[in-house]
Amino acid sequence: MLITNVSGQTITNEGATPFDFQSNLKRLQKGSISSLSLALMDSVPIVTFMLEKIDERDQRRNPSGYLNPKFFKAITRQNIQEVTKNYVLLVVIDKFGQRRAVTLTLDGVPIESILLNDQLYYTGSITHEVESRRYSPSIPYFYDRISHEFVFSTIFKIISPQENNPLEDLHFHDDETTNICRVAVSSQGRFSDARINQVNSPSITSERFVLTSPFFNELSDPSDEFDYKKRGDSLTIYLNRDKSLQLLGYDTLFGAATLRLMPLKPGTFIVSQQYKSTFKINGDGDFYDLKSPAYTSAWKKLTLEYDLFDIAKYIDEEQSTMSKITAKNFRKLVKTHCGNYHYQFVKQIRKNEEIAIYYSISQIVLKIDYQPFDSEEFFTNYVVFELDRCR
Repeated sequence: MLITNVSGQTITNEGATPFDFQSNLKRLQKGSISSLSLALMDSVPIVTFMLEKIDERDQRRNPSGYLNPKFFKAITRQNIQEVTKNYVLLVVIDKFGQRRAVTLTLDGVPIESILLNDQLYYTGSITHEVESRRYSPSIPYFYDRISHEFVFSTIFKIISPQENNPLEDLHFHDDETTNICRVAVSSQGRFSDARINQVNSPSITSERFVLTSPFFNELSDPSDEFDYKKRGDSLTIYLNRDKSLQLLGYDTLFGAATLRLMPLKPGTFIVSQQYKSTFKINGDGDFYDLKSPAYTSAWKKLTLEYDLFDIAKYIDEEQSTMSKITAKNFRKLVKTHCGNYHYQFVKQIRKNEEIAIYYSISQIVLKIDYQPFDSEEFFTNYVVFELDRCR
């Protein structure tokens, strides 16, 4: 008889020690083991809050209402969402590739599980349908550690089976910009308070497309239009500090910034992204931006799934990439362009590496290439996010 230990190796039952979930979890958190198997645990009860087609299929796959942990993929440190005095919250992948939230006691006794992420695809002679549950086009699930709740959306798309698979009934689709679902985790590790919030996302109308996103909420006073300007083929959106951090933040606490791109006339899009980094001098709260020297990244093509895409995040190494300049030339540059007041805050700099604290991403730029179905001509528009970089 064989059992599986925490490292994934098989050992005989002879001389095997009882499975100690709590100590092995601590080892996983510290990095002394790379993964943890739940195969020796009891079955996990399934909780269903929403009666969608995805849930119906899930019930057919698991008619007993329980999950067998031996079919879960091994748990890594990234799968741990939260550890409290009453429960451990994990995200697991089952044998069907579905992602599920699972709560356990600290001793490894299963509490319950919910379905977080899955997709269904229906083909038909007239239309195809796609239904899925996810957080965004690039992030399968999101757990808000502050409010202790999972956030996801229900996606429903009707697609033409013809070439390019254009969306049918363009304005009647559920996605990350139209609905937000939340399921809380109680202090005892129970999933509760499931609710769906219908979202009325602000929109920006350009010459050839409409750009909409819940990310545009709270960019300015709710009674006013959010802060943006149109200029030729360019659209500039000014972000406050919180929104700037959300757009740049690579940490899981920030989630994704999902945008929906809808053509005013049927056609196809290609979306690319780059960033621009410049110097910003803090003069005791009075900031001065140096437009040059600047670093501009290469264009990165974004994945556009139907009419949705996520703005790409940048890791710390990318955000710190800067133009080459010596400490001496930097001081001269500040004195010449910013004046003596701002110069006094940098005149003590003598080492080149000290310059980096003044350098950061100042713009995120989207390049949107559009081609109508009835034309071979391409049109290019730019969306520029101006970031608030107050430190």
